[in-house]
Amino acid sequence: MESNIPAYSEFSATAATATTLMVDFLRGPRVSEPPRVDVQRIARLQELADVLEKGLCDVEHALEQQPSLTILQSLKSALAALREQYSACWKSWREEGERGQTPPVLWARLQHVNKALTERYQDVCDLIFFEEAKEEEAELMPPGKLEDLVQAAHQEGRH
Repeated sequence: MESNIPAYSEFSATAATATTLMVDFLRGPRVSEPPRVDVQRIARLQELADVLEKGLCDVEHALEQQPSLTILQSLKSALAALREQYSACWKSWREEGERGQTPPVLWARLQHVNKALTERYQDVCDLIFFEEAKEEEAELMPPGKLEDLVQAAHQEGRH
């Protein structure tokens, strides 16, 4: 795996931390008695939001550095796994009826992270599509052919 893109390496570390936080969140104890405010789980959600926001920034920085197709495919896999795990956390929290116990600012952050994970995943998928198309085009067109076509087009424009 190429690691010449620092933001990709940072994202990998952040994704591992986020995965651990999500597993802990889902397996952690729950408060079952009134007042039923699960302060520990809310704190975990805040930490998870922090980590995922950082990870999403790392993905954006990695994409700005025009990563190879291999790195893009790795990002796609990692983002897909994070989306799946985050969806499980989000669903669990909502099913437990904790929406009313979640501070509004945190709830907004959690919604933003959910949306941003989907958007970054789609960005990576789009880039993979374009990179694969470029590779296919390069395989179909012999070396120098593109330059010949451009030159011919310029000469036709002069006549």
